[in-house]
Amino acid sequence: VGDINLAFGKHATQSSIYLYHSIIPVAGYAVDGNTDGYFLNKSTTHTKYEYGAWWQVDLGSQKKINKIIIYNRTDCCAARLAHYQVSISNEADFSTHTYQQDFHVTPNPKKTIELDAPGKQGRYVKIQLPTWSYLSLAEVQVIGSDPLHFAEVDYSSAQSDFGGVNNAPNYANKTAFAAFKDDKSIMAWGSVTSGGKKVPTAIDLGYTKIYSNEYAFAVLKTNGLITTWGDLKHGGKKAPNAPTDSGYTNIYSTTSAFAALARDGSIKVWGNAHSGGKGAPSGSGYTKIYSNRKAFATLKPNGSIKAWGHPYFGGINAPAGRGYTKIYSTANAFAALKANGSIKVWGNPKYGIKKAPTGKGYTNIYSTTDAFAALKADGSIKAWGNPDSGGADAPAGKGYTKIYSNSYAFAALKADGSIKAWGD
Repeated sequence: VGDINLAFGKHATQSSIYLYHSIIPVAGYAVDGNTDGYFLNKSTTHTKYEYGAWWQVDLGSQKKINKIIIYNRTDCCAARLAHYQVSISNEADFSTHTYQQDFHVTPNPKKTIELDAPGKQGRYVKIQLPTWSYLSLAEVQVIGSDPLHFAEVDYSSAQSDFGGVNNAPNYANKTAFAAFKDDKSIMAWGSVTSGGKKVPTAIDLGYTKIYSNEYAFAVLKTNGLITTWGDLKHGGKKAPNAPTDSGYTNIYSTTSAFAALARDGSIKVWGNAHSGGKGAPSGSGYTKIYSNRKAFATLKPNGSIKAWGHPYFGGINAPAGRGYTKIYSTANAFAALKANGSIKVWGNPKYGIKKAPTGKGYTNIYSTTDAFAALKADGSIKAWGNPDSGGADAPAGKGYTKIYSNSYAFAALKADGSIKAWGD
């Protein structure tokens, strides 16, 4: 067991949220694994202008922390972090501290804080400004040891790890937020039409997870019932095709539609018909649903694929035959990997179709917003799609073991620890 980023994907909060922009800069952006400091790329937090603005992360339990790495914004405003305080505590209110230190060096673009051996024990990490200003963070990595996890965890693809680019359980939609209270009832705030008010209520509760698309929410109960709220056209409140029966196990989304997978592998869709809210395959036995911005695709145990949604985004022309093991997506296209290592792509010709690889022997596919990269068993790489998003200029040679991505670029790791990056 080695050191890992203990903060990755953990629950983060901040003193306020800057809501005067089309991008909603939530606290979770600082623990999403993306160190991109450009605000418009949707990976940077931002509070209101206030006194003592703060951000904190809950590691889930007490951990041994060896260092903290803070990534600053790179598009502007770096000086806002010219003076800040870092605290570690086992109390959510930071009434006591195991570590607290003021810093007067601006992260440019990052600051690594090495803690004295043997590290500090704590569950919560907090960053706070001592004066009036905005607090904005690109990423906060809390490095330490956790006996329940291995050091090498694959967070590789920005677009393909969770079934699609728009699936966001327990996250905000474009203009509203929803969250669970301690008793598992639901609270929401933000735009009323997008679900910021009139949340579902139930005497027996039993809610397990909240899902969102751009302007609506759906919540799943332990018995598999689904309740929706938010914009009607996006599958929200009183959506005519929303499921009323029980037995559903997961919900997936495009920008304006939802798809629910039942225990028997049947699929129910609702929302905008042009974004996958209509045309789902009948029958049962489907195992998982994948999505891009306006289309869905699903796999059966025999490796056959069905797709539906907007034709330009891959809602038609899914590959025939069997033997596919996984589907990956950019914002506008799909790529499917076969057991023999061959790849089939479909969707928008400009963003992920042209110059796709032929042949066999590929073991994994990764994606940015508009490009794919495939890794072969010999460690060679093939990239295709929008050149500005990493669809060209992949490194030559062999011996690469893994590829990582953000929205517009890739980075490949070799066994000797060397790295090659390409894209924007």
